[in-house]
Amino acid sequence: MSNEIRFAGPVAAAPEHGLHGGACTLTVAGGVFVLQLARHYAYGIEDADTVRGTCTPTSDGFHLEAHAWRSRTTETTTVEADRPLAARWYARYAGAPAPREAVLELRFGLAAHHLDLLLLRQPPHGASPDPARVAWFEAEWARRELALAAERERRFAAQEHARRAAESTPAFAARDYARVEALLGPIEAVLSPAERQRLAMSRRHLGTGAG
Repeated sequence: MSNEIRFAGPVAAAPEHGLHGGACTLTVAGGVFVLQLARHYAYGIEDADTVRGTCTPTSDGFHLEAHAWRSRTTETTTVEADRPLAARWYARYAGAPAPREAVLELRFGLAAHHLDLLLLRQPPHGASPDPARVAWFEAEWARRELALAAERERRFAAQEHARRAAESTPAFAARDYARVEALLGPIEAVLSPAERQRLAMSRRHLGTGAG
């Protein structure tokens, strides 16, 4: 594409989906765009996607209308498919302190996956990248990765809490106090008042709590 503008950045790992990471490139020019994704999964599975459509520049980024999607999945064999796609995405420039119009934020869903991408504008062919832009991008990417990891840990802890609390209810009703202790004891610091009372009563029955 002539007069093209290209943005590129990594795809974050998502351990809950077996995703080790990947890379994305968005190229816009002449009212069209091409989005290319490469993703690397556990067990050597590789996904490659190319999405094409029309684009309109806006005051804060690009409005993308996706029309065609070509996918390629490699596991023991390679399976390719071409299909129509009707999707509307918005690629927005990251606000300050990001370098002006240098960093795009792009969030969209493709098949069963949601992608939250940060893409850095690439220098024209033959030009050297701006070290300050690259440094800012890498620092911001690392910050977002830490935030994502913390959010995953928070969700896991909440799910684990809910599971343990749910399993402790029938255990308490069945007077299986040792089971209640095993379920709720390890997460005592985050128990609700009702869960804390259930644990305390179980411990009294077991002779391990206060009298």
